[in-house]
Amino acid sequence: MVLDLRYNGGGRVTTAIALASALVKDRSTKNILVTAEYNNLVHAAFKRESGPDFNKDFFIDKIKGTNIVVPSLNLPRLYVLVTGGSASASELIINGLKPYMDVILIGERTYGKNVGSFSIYEKDDPKNKWGMQPITVKYYNSKGESDFTAGFTPDFEVDEFENLHLVEFGNTEDPLLSVALNHITGNAMQTRSMKRENMMQTKMIEVENSNSIFKDKSRFEMYDDVRGEDIRKLMNK
Repeated sequence: MVLDLRYNGGGRVTTAIALASALVKDRSTKNILVTAEYNNLVHAAFKRESGPDFNKDFFIDKIKGTNIVVPSLNLPRLYVLVTGGSASASELIINGLKPYMDVILIGERTYGKNVGSFSIYEKDDPKNKWGMQPITVKYYNSKGESDFTAGFTPDFEVDEFENLHLVEFGNTEDPLLSVALNHITGNAMQTRSMKRENMMQTKMIEVENSNSIFKDKSRFEMYDDVRGEDIRKLMNK
C-alpha cells in the first residue's frame, strides 16, 4: 500500500491511532503504538488517577465510544510518500509502525516534530479572539524511540518539483508515486534529493469569528485529543 502524507502537517492523535491500527501487520490491541511523556506534575497526577499505564496508547479494533470497526489491512510493507511538510501526527504514524512492519519512505526528509499540544482559550467569552497552543507532550514508539527531531530520512529521495511536471494525485507519472510503484514491481531506482523547506510553528492563534477556529484544533498542530481535556481539568483543580 502507498500512503501519501507529503502535505500532511499534523492532525488529531486519535485519528493517527485509528489509521495506524488499520495499516499495521498482525494487529493486536495488546501492542503499544505510542507512549506519551508529559511533565512531572502532569505525569504524577495521571499516574495517581489512572495507574502506571495511563500514557500508553495501544492499537485499536474499534473507534472509542462507537460501534465503528477499524479495518485490518494486515500489511507486510507500507510505502509512505513524504516531504518537509510531513509532520507531527504523520510522523507519529511512521514512528509508531516502524517496530511492527517495513515502512519505506519516499520523497524528502520529513519535518521532525515529535511533540503535541492542545488549545487553551477562554470558552465563555464571546469576544475572545486569542488562544495558545502550548507544547505539552512528547511521543515515543513501543521501542522508546523518539529521535526524529531532524526528520525521517527517506529511503528513496525524490524531488517532486524537479521537472515541474505536475500531475493529479494517483497519476503514475507522479515522481514520488512512480518510485513507489517501481520499487513494488522490482524496478527500484535512485533519484536526486530536494533541500528541505523551512516551516514555522504557530504559537499564537487569532480567531476571525469568536472561537470558530478552535472547532478544528487539528489544523495547526498534532492535537492531543486523547488526554488534552484531562490536562485542562487538572489545571483547574
